[in-house]
Amino acid sequence: MQKFLLKLMALFSALFLAACGGNGGAGSAAGSPTALKITVATGAPVEGASVVVVDAKGVSETCAAKSDSSGIVNCGLSNAKTAPYFIRATKGSNSLYAVLPETGSNLNITPISDVMAKKYAAENNVTPEQLIAEPTLMAATDKTKANDAVTLVNAIVRAIAAASNVMNITNPLTQSYTATSSDQLDKFIQNIQLSTDSTGINFSIPTSTGSVAISIAYTASTSSAANTVSAKSVQLANASFTDGDQLDALLGVMMGKLPTCKNNVGEQADMVALIEAINYSGTKYHQGRTTAEWVAGVCDIQIPTMKKVFSKTLARFGNRIIFVFGASPSNGSEGTMEMAWSAIKIGDAAFQASDPYGGWRIMADNLPVRFGLKTRHALSYEINTSNNESTKVKYERYLDAWAGRNYGTVTDSSKVPEKIEFYAVPLKTMAEKYISTADATNYFATLNPTFTMSRTNVGCSTWFTLVNPANQQDCEFFLKDKRLQGLTDLFTSLQENEYTLLVMKAVTNNACTNCDANAIPMSYVVLGKAYTISQLFGSAATTLNLESGVSVDQFSTAMSTARNYFGAPSTSALLSMDSQLRGSSLGNTFNVTWQRSNDKRKLDGVWGGWNSCGGGSWTELNEPKDTTLLTSDTYTYDAISGKSNFNQASYLSFTFANRLNLTEFAFYVNAHRDSVCVQ
Repeated sequence: MQKFLLKLMALFSALFLAACGGNGGAGSAAGSPTALKITVATGAPVEGASVVVVDAKGVSETCAAKSDSSGIVNCGLSNAKTAPYFIRATKGSNSLYAVLPETGSNLNITPISDVMAKKYAAENNVTPEQLIAEPTLMAATDKTKANDAVTLVNAIVRAIAAASNVMNITNPLTQSYTATSSDQLDKFIQNIQLSTDSTGINFSIPTSTGSVAISIAYTASTSSAANTVSAKSVQLANASFTDGDQLDALLGVMMGKLPTCKNNVGEQADMVALIEAINYSGTKYHQGRTTAEWVAGVCDIQIPTMKKVFSKTLARFGNRIIFVFGASPSNGSEGTMEMAWSAIKIGDAAFQASDPYGGWRIMADNLPVRFGLKTRHALSYEINTSNNESTKVKYERYLDAWAGRNYGTVTDSSKVPEKIEFYAVPLKTMAEKYISTADATNYFATLNPTFTMSRTNVGCSTWFTLVNPANQQDCEFFLKDKRLQGLTDLFTSLQENEYTLLVMKAVTNNACTNCDANAIPMSYVVLGKAYTISQLFGSAATTLNLESGVSVDQFSTAMSTARNYFGAPSTSALLSMDSQLRGSSLGNTFNVTWQRSNDKRKLDGVWGGWNSCGGGSWTELNEPKDTTLLTSDTYTYDAISGKSNFNQASYLSFTFANRLNLTEFAFYVNAHRDSVCVQ
């Protein structure tokens, strides 16, 4: 193991130098630095974004400043000066990319530039994350594809803008742009949802009655792309470019009440009125609680006064939208809180015209139990003291479908559905099938569930399990890839799409209990992308049996690539923890020092727990109250109540996790201590 750790230390030092621009070769000929005025925006300015630029020779440089309140960062490049450039702007766990074919002075990093960059990466058989984390890969790419990507996407955007009567959009990558609602390009970005999948680019444009879906293959010519848009010019003539402002107004009211609503019944009632939920036998649920209970719970946190720093539309279909909203404390203190919201446009045209929010309401998840579904990649450092077994590294990917009996409250447990049917639907498909209510109804009537979870008996700590109701002894709620065909199909979809919509249908007595009047389920979760073994750990790792575990020395090369995605303890910290957890001299506190991923994403999840020596149920260790604002890379765990120190644990698990565009990367330290623990 010492050999493995020394290798990692040397490798991390090299990566650090490259990231700082101190290695990786020279840039272009000597001269004044390339100056870029960069605007980072998603239909509103993104404040506090950090920007990394990689040039054609694989030289990486981080802009000295972060974006200001207007989304602007002036970046003077001293090293990365050879076009084309590949650029990433990051705020919180969300990133936007751009590819810039030629040296210039102005750049807009937006959802439009993001799809340009993803086309460039896909055409070069790499991921955007890889081009930033391993900048030398940029030198091997086909540079002509940068201009191809920009030309194609510009042509599509101009065609949609013209058909939608939105003018003054010439080159969304480089034209002068101010991220305010009066700017035509800003209106386009704020209201039109863009996404990518393994084959191409997908647009969803709102209209007064629903949305228009347009999909263009990466390999399409500019003329064929323009013809595809032209074929939908009649629908595009009714495009709406006010939805974004109305949604902002709705969220502004909700956010404005959070700091003061804890003991204010009137404010809480106002917030409940802005949430649309299905009446479930007289009760309207949201995340396992009534909407009133959910609002009271959110208000009880007493979130400080916050300001919006970014928003990102993930899905738009019919009269529904799902997006991520990021906010930071208004006093300028560190930390960004990210929230995924669903919204639905209700009422007829007259109501929408008179309503201050255009008919938009926050959409409840409409389930009496709370699910915490997310795409998770789990890398584990497994310490086992039995028979002096060597430490191993394991990996698995899964959805954590935890729906615990104490995870939120259920007003009436008899209303917990018999089963939940899950349908994995690519966003492009959802947009295409949701043109009208009739289309959506017909589409759902023909769907088969991707997988199903059944209600457990009271012996399980969770409400649902993967097994058939006839055998309720298995309380498994980890939806692991390859466990069954449906989950394998799910992860195939997650690999091929940037985001995948997971529709949840609650069923009791063969009847849907969370469907609208048209038999369409009203519960959705957007899942992030799944990555392959080779993308996460390098192509050589595909020969390793990571499911059963490999030695840390075998994994040494793969670990260097893994740090592009995972935060993990430093090499010295891993060595220290391994030594400590194999012994019986632990105190009543345990410090875990973490190292962020290579791109320095902040940790957003911290948890841990133990089983007592001699048996005992799983008990959670202390956790930060709000991990989304966590800024420290060291965390102190305390012994659980009733136990004097960590020596009394037969099993300990510590986890710090970070996210990238809704996908979670969790590094576990799991210690099996049966042979050394003390009662």
